[in-house]
Amino acid sequence: GDNSSCAGCVPTDTNRLGEPIPIDGLFLDDCIICGGSNLQIDECGVCFGDNRTCIGCDGIPNSGKLIDGCAGSSDFRFLSFIGEVGDVGSGCSEPAEFLEACDAGEGGCCGCDGVPNSGKTFDGCFECLDQKNSSNAHLVNASCSGCDGIAFSGELYDHCCICSGSGAYDHDCYNDVLVDKTASVPFDPYSMNYVAYFTPLGRRLFDECGECQGLGYNGSTCIGCDGVHGSGLVVDGCGVCGGDCSTCTALETGLPYDCISPGNGWTGMDKTCEFVRTQGPDKWINWSAFSNGTDGKGHKAITWYERVNHPGVPRFTDHAKGECRMFLEPPPPPGLQERRGWGGKG
Repeated sequence: GDNSSCAGCVPTDTNRLGEPIPIDGLFLDDCIICGGSNLQIDECGVCFGDNRTCIGCDGIPNSGKLIDGCAGSSDFRFLSFIGEVGDVGSGCSEPAEFLEACDAGEGGCCGCDGVPNSGKTFDGCFECLDQKNSSNAHLVNASCSGCDGIAFSGELYDHCCICSGSGAYDHDCYNDVLVDKTASVPFDPYSMNYVAYFTPLGRRLFDECGECQGLGYNGSTCIGCDGVHGSGLVVDGCGVCGGDCSTCTALETGLPYDCISPGNGWTGMDKTCEFVRTQGPDKWINWSAFSNGTDGKGHKAITWYERVNHPGVPRFTDHAKGECRMFLEPPPPPGLQERRGWGGKG
């Protein structure tokens, strides 16, 4: 060897290697300073640095504090925050702590939905809403209030949209607002034409989804992702409205492979995908909310989209969810030659 692996250094010439390091001899530190003992490394681990590369938003190196989603917010909680920079609520915080606080509707500006600056708060029925949005006025305290506007009264619209009434689908109060007075089933937005079903008077009582106008939903509860009432379309796992997942990639779905068209593998179905409904009150049998509009007794059938003429009914696209699932074929069955090989001598 040439002694380079243990050579010392000369303090007056850092480029000149001296003799092998004796006891208590000098050597180059990480900043190439002879006998420097790494004293020129800042708190961020940078030679001759000034700590700027790792300083937190609180001014402390390596604090891990970052500008969070509430910085600069106009939320009164942020504007009235009393505390130290770096504390949750100051706009500068540790990410995990901020996320935990924001999920709880805090953090300085987060709504009850865990989203910074969403403006959503719990109403008297503990529903998370943006109560400052005038379009949500009909929803405030609606989920626990009766049609009479009184919280927890339990009063509902009947089938003729009369508050606390007793009208049914086979009563004159309902038939009188139908184009076809002999209609034997209630309105189903997923299989019937709204204008052809209700008279002008009926359309003043019922919205395009068959909900009572008095609830204030304005036809929003049965709109598909295509913006059409009663289309029954939702977004599949790769963002396609009404899609079946056949165009999805592994990156979009988290599945091991991209979805491909049928025809691959010995089954002809290897790596094919389908959109499977995963959320809803009941199993999703058909896209239609009601297969025939009635349970046979003149009442609307209860299926995966079940709540009708009831405060707090969810929007179709908020309630209907699904996921992409992939078929991966098993090994092919044994061929004739293999089966013949199973037989023993005898």
